[in-house]
Amino acid sequence: MATLAGGSFAIDSADDALRQLRMPVLLVIGDRDLGSIVSEQVAAQAAAAVPSLRAARLAGANHDIRRARFEGYMAELRAFLDDVTTG
Repeated sequence: MATLAGGSFAIDSADDALRQLRMPVLLVIGDRDLGSIVSEQVAAQAAAAVPSLRAARLAGANHDIRRARFEGYMAELRAFLDDVTTG
């Protein structure tokens, strides 16, 4: 059982935690061989668990995605925010 902002909810696994998300989510990943933490397989599993999750892979990005691929990161973020705010 976990508590967040005064409410309790059951979490038995990371998938359970993801399934409880009800807001739009942007997951930006880079290249595993350059040091990105999240693989494409894990991003796909997260997207399967959270229908509102959008996964974006930025080729050539390492763990520090925003610095390694700033323009690509900003383009993905802007597109995501446009979709979220305009429906």
